[in-house]
Amino acid sequence: MLDGPDVSVALRGEVRTRARAWDFVRWFADAWMGRPLQPEDGCTVDELAVAEAHLGFELPAGHCHVG
Repeated sequence: MLDGPDVSVALRGEVRTRARAWDFVRWFADAWMGRPLQPEDGCTVDELAVAEAHLGFELPAGHCHVG
């Protein structure tokens, strides 16, 4: 179980800006993986394009690691 803020509360309205969304992503990833996100945790532009094609929509702009 995750320690810290309640995920359901965060997703119900606490995350209202892009900055708060990235704060949530960093917190969730740290809690899930037991360590902060690192640059090498990113994906390539091609991997992102494949994921977006699979989902059927483009993901919001954010921090991008091209590797």
